[in-house]
Amino acid sequence: MTKILSKLDGIKTKVDNLVELGLIENLGPGRASRGSTITNHYKYTESGCLIAWILQSAFSTKKFLAGNQIYNLLFHVEDEPSSYKVFASRLCTKLKEQGVFGEIIVDGLRARLNNSNVKIMNMKELILSLGIIQFTDKQNAELYSRLVIETINELDEEMKRYVLQNIKLEIEEKMMTQVKHVRGFEELRYQLRDQPGILALEGVCDLCTLPSPVQIDTMQYIENTTLLSNDPIQLPCGRCGKDASITLPQI
Repeated sequence: MTKILSKLDGIKTKVDNLVELGLIENLGPGRASRGSTITNHYKYTESGCLIAWILQSAFSTKKFLAGNQIYNLLFHVEDEPSSYKVFASRLCTKLKEQGVFGEIIVDGLRARLNNSNVKIMNMKELILSLGIIQFTDKQNAELYSRLVIETINELDEEMKRYVLQNIKLEIEEKMMTQVKHVRGFEELRYQLRDQPGILALEGVCDLCTLPSPVQIDTMQYIENTTLLSNDPIQLPCGRCGKDASITLPQI
């Protein structure tokens, strides 16, 4: 009996943790499916369903179904969607039409969930992570990069600014966790705070080996970042003045 109670306590703790994470919802007490016992009933939240389908997509027999379910959960119709969600929805529609939504987005989301170094705290962060994806397959990288730029350029100017600002903030926040010359990076980032079309980054000079804050057109970085490992963007060093001595980081 003690062992059974111990297991029940362990299960209850795990269920409570899932509730706290917002992955399941407590519907309150009700009759159990078997017998007359009264127990709490639960259901998946939208976030819980999304993560469950992302995990299910790892199985080849469920990959296609999972891809459709994930697309519907991520981009269901809203009365007033954010600019970024409009962008992400249109981009993923293009990827579905190209037949690579599962390969690029679903596999990418699952890799992020499985990567302990990537901190995804909520669904908003998970969706925002679609802005920049790294690839090992050059063909997919080029296709994704082209469709991202194409989708951004199709937005009206106001929406385009908001989307670029979202992507800019995400990249710069990640950059902030890696910078070595913090004050220099913060100063440049502050100077560019009202310019969503320009990113603040930091690179290390190959010649003087010093970290240096650099800026680059946001669209140019988005267009090339998927291929940076094979075709890096190089800029002059602001410290020693050497040309093309700083290789931009892949965030």
